[in-house]
Amino acid sequence: MNRMQSELSTATIGRRRANPEALAAKRQARRRQLIDATIDCISRKGIVDTTVPDIARSADMAVGSITQYFDGKDALFTATLAHMSTEFEAAWRADIAAVPENDAAARLRAFLISYFRPDLCQRRKVSVWFAFWSEVRARPKYRAVCAAADAVHDVTLRDLCAAVIAEGGYAGLDATRCAKTLAALSQGLWLELLTGTDGLSREELATHVLLGLTSLFPRHAAHFAA
Repeated sequence: MNRMQSELSTATIGRRRANPEALAAKRQARRRQLIDATIDCISRKGIVDTTVPDIARSADMAVGSITQYFDGKDALFTATLAHMSTEFEAAWRADIAAVPENDAAARLRAFLISYFRPDLCQRRKVSVWFAFWSEVRARPKYRAVCAAADAVHDVTLRDLCAAVIAEGGYAGLDATRCAKTLAALSQGLWLELLTGTDGLSREELATHVLLGLTSLFPRHAAHFAA
């Protein structure tokens, strides 16, 4: 190596050392690229049939380079599930935060409508959710991710239901049971998006969950109007 090459090499190393934030951002972007490719592959082929070469091709990366970012296929799949769980939680938290704290019914409505946001309610993503849910029993790592996310989701939904029950004086209604009913309805409507023959839009699916809200809490019907 001549002097000029040596100086250029030293300068390059110096820049890399001087910009750890840039390196971290680049690494994070590559990890996200692989997660997005994993979502695409699972949505098309399912979990069992999705291979590392499939993901590498989708991400336009070399197969061997994946190990620089994830410790194997299982770690990549687990990170993908965690990413989707975090994305969903961030969405419903943002939607609730946009509603005044003293409007219990509107906050509950916002939580459930978040299921049908364009960035979440896609056949591509919904198919991946169901693929992971089908594997939860057999895979402890997936179960741990889902359990943590479900705990936060369920407690928040229960508390929102409890606030509406208290506000409307709905004697005899149990907040936990209402929350489970609404979660099951929302996830069932995701399944309708995935397998239904009617071709319902996101907006039409959301209308069905609003009907469920009105059935449970009829005194707040005006709050749940589509």
